[in-house]
Parts: sequence; structure tokens; C-alpha cells
Amino acid sequence: MAKNLLLEIGTEELPSPCINEGINSLKTLLEEKFTQFRLSFASVETYGTPRRITAFVNSLDEKQSMQEKIITGPPKAVAFDRNGNHTDAAVGFAKSMKTDAENLEEFKTDRGVYLGIKLLEEGKNTAEILPDLLKNAILSMSFSKQMSWGNYSIRFARPIRWIAAIYGDATVKFKVENIESSNKTYAHRTMGSGSVVIPSPLKNIDSYFDFLSRKCSVILDSEKRKEIILTSIKNFEDKRWKGKFKAVIDENLLDEVINLVEFPNVLEGQFPDEYLYIPKEILIKAIQHHQ
Repeated sequence: MAKNLLLEIGTEELPSPCINEGINSLKTLLEEKFTQFRLSFASVETYGTPRRITAFVNSLDEKQSMQEKIITGPPKAVAFDRNGNHTDAAVGFAKSMKTDAENLEEFKTDRGVYLGIKLLEEGKNTAEILPDLLKNAILSMSFSKQMSWGNYSIRFARPIRWIAAIYGDATVKFKVENIESSNKTYAHRTMGSGSVVIPSPLKNIDSYFDFLSRKCSVILDSEKRKEIILTSIKNFEDKRWKGKFKAVIDENLLDEVINLVEFPNVLEGQFPDEYLYIPKEILIKAIQHHQ
């Protein structure tokens, strides 16, 4: 049976470019490690805000897939006598593998032809693998600019302050430096109320979106944050400005702004007229680049 996995890395405020670097790095690392450890999954989704990088893994199997393993025994040259019968070497090897010599197969190797047997190796439970897998994924994440803090050896975009890791309804326990994983996240720094227990199991990523929005005042999905900003601007244009003014929206600036906040709120600002008697192009560029 497959279960969903949530991994959230809580940090001090991340620079806007680091958020996309972090979610891309984490997605790639998790996909690679799940494949490496023969763990089947449906998909890995990653999201980020200034204070968290979050991965949601859909339908991660409870157990590794079985692995075919070839165990070689004696060389063919010493496995048969002149009459083509199995020698004691072949019989002894077969006995050690709890089978009969007749079940042994020939395998070509760089050292010649050997008798051996194919075995199916039982996979480990996913819950046993996840602690080290998730820890190593976090330690392997890369950013264009990294820092260290305290006396710790880890390097990350900003200091890590919490780690939430839940597989199905169980907390995945591991430790990165001084941070122990738990089933708790943290609400918005000023609009929330500290740590909050994450309900489990999470049916899908939408259920986590909803929980963070209602209980933590955090909009995890950057596309939703963008939608809130654009809708609010449209309301200003239509209702407050009555169509007299139109917002100048720069896509690059918008992409930066949505990664500066966890819960966007659009406000209107005004400047004295004496500051507005210069070409509008200069005003626009100054505001865009020196907010």
C-alpha cells in the first residue's frame, strides 16, 4: 500500500532567488534517491515561501521493490567431472544456497563461466529507509549562495529552524545538526501563533494548502500568491480607481514579490505631486528596482 510523504524545511527568511533554487534542488534529489533505493512513487511536488521549502510525495510505496541478485559459485571447469556430473564443489555450493545442483545456472563473467543462482532479494520497509534518505537529501541541497551558522558543518541558503517529516500518519524521525524532525510546522511570523501540529495522514497536497491557509496564514503555492496579488490589483483598478488608472505590472518584479511574502496583501501608496514631475519611465524604473 502506498502512502503520501510530506517533508518541510523551515528556515530564516530566504532570498527570493533561493526559493526556486531550493524547490528545484529538493525535487531532483528526492526523485533520484527514490529511484536509487527502488522506492516507487507517483510524483514529487515542491513548493516554497520565504520561510519554508516543502516537498509532497504522492503514493510512495511502503516497501522497496524486490531485487534480482546473482550469486556465483564454482567455475564451470571445476563444477563438472569428466562424465558431466556435478562435483562436490557444485553440490556443496547448491546446498549452501538451499537448492539442488540441478537448479544452478551458467553465468558468463569477466573471469569466465561460473555456476550460480538467481535470487530475489526482499526489499526493506520504506519507513526504515526514509530517515537517512531525507537527511541526506537536505544535506545535499545546493544554492548559488550558501552560508554556515553556529558551529555546524551544514551549509544552506539560510539557517534551518525546523523540519517536518510525515509518512502516512507517522512522523519520520531524524536529526540534521541540532534540528530534530517532528510533525509540526510554524505559522506566519506575525499573523500566526507559533508551532502547529500537522494533521495526518494528508490526503493530497491540496489538504496541506488548506491547512496552512486556515491555521497558519500561509499560502504555500506561489501561483496562488500571484493570483491573490493580481486579483487585488484588479479590484483597485475597477473599484477604487474606477478605471482612471492602470497598474504597471512587470513580470520579473511580480515573480520576485510573490517570493517575498507568505501571505500577500496589496496596499495603495501615494507620493506628493512635487516628486512626480519627472518622466514616468524614470519613476517606474526607480520604484521597480528600489522598493
